[in-house]
Amino acid sequence: MKYAVITDSAATLSAASALRLGIEVVPLGLTIDGIGTADTEVDLPGFYRALARGAVMTSSQPAPGALAAAYRRAAMAGVERVWSLHLGSKLSSTVELARLLAAAAPLPVHVVDTGTASMAEGLCVLAAAGALRRDPEADVDAVVALEAAAQVSFFVSLAPDRIRAGGRGYAAVEHPDVHLDLLSL
Repeated sequence: MKYAVITDSAATLSAASALRLGIEVVPLGLTIDGIGTADTEVDLPGFYRALARGAVMTSSQPAPGALAAAYRRAAMAGVERVWSLHLGSKLSSTVELARLLAAAAPLPVHVVDTGTASMAEGLCVLAAAGALRRDPEADVDAVVALEAAAQVSFFVSLAPDRIRAGGRGYAAVEHPDVHLDLLSL
């Protein structure tokens, strides 16, 4: 069976790794002080300078057209099934978007909620791609669940008030020398 693996840029896979493994990465949206762009187009030094000066930043799911186009490209390449692995649904609406677009895709698309983000998401995607290389009929849901269970993610925020305001699980850890704000997924 010919398959494709598609993920979002929250997986933090390098372009070289994604290309070598045949994984298509669809960028998330990023807005900095009201100016929107794909997160893959952002200059990292500029991003950190904006962060340091207190820029207002928001992120969003991939553009619907970009994800739908990835599904169409897979169909045009003769792919029989797409595995679409994404940023956890507790963190983003990306999985919901992927499911909506999968219903209208020109080929079967199986959407997988990794339940995580950042490199933990990337490790789930890499584990799925590796399993599919060994066996195109692999149980990707089980592979991702196993990999995700092995991961623990911590997010460091310079603005813990924004995390609290977001309504997600939150805890602060106090130490005489360090203050840690933890976001639970």
